[in-house]
Amino acid sequence: MSRITGDQLEFLEAQEVEQRKLLETKSFAKFWPLVFENWFKRYPEHVVLFPNIPMDQPLTKAQEDELGVAIQKRQTKIQGWFRWRMNASRVKRAANRQQPNLMSALASGKSRAQNKVEIYSEKFFTQKVKPLLDAEVAAGNVNSRGGKLVAGRRICHNLLENEDEEVIAEINRIYEAEIEAERRKRSEEQEKGEETDRDAIAAYIMLDTTNFNEPWC
Repeated sequence: MSRITGDQLEFLEAQEVEQRKLLETKSFAKFWPLVFENWFKRYPEHVVLFPNIPMDQPLTKAQEDELGVAIQKRQTKIQGWFRWRMNASRVKRAANRQQPNLMSALASGKSRAQNKVEIYSEKFFTQKVKPLLDAEVAAGNVNSRGGKLVAGRRICHNLLENEDEEVIAEINRIYEAEIEAERRKRSEEQEKGEETDRDAIAAYIMLDTTNFNEPWC
């Protein structure tokens, strides 16, 4: 399992600020599902564990089990981080920088276009996915949070593969729109960076030219 990176730490700090009420009231039954859902949407464990397998490609049973274990380990690691942060002295020292951390996380967070399975889940989870997932849980086929995430993904994939042409076309349309939006965003960020570089160079040239008019001794 990969280490928690700087960007991920900023994300966790932002979650700490956003969910402060739940932490202070120790409403962990609501807190953990929210944090885990937000984390795995942003940092899918599938990408870490199977970087060469596309998110919308089915996994083998062994791979699903491996992914479920990895998700559980990641959840434990996240819980450990929050328990460490909840130490009274550390919370006090962090109080003055909570808002900057939130702004930093929002400003520097990396986004990505959703894959088709994720889009399908977002649109049809309550209507189509949840009943099947609840049935698997009730049957005892899923007995952990990590396993539930894996099972939900598998159900979404199977449902999408057998959907009507109209639904598949709609998912494809949304997917292509997200890809195009992501492409435009990256292009704009690149152009913005180039403009900043040009401005910095121009400012330096102006400063250097001004110095030519000053005495050298």
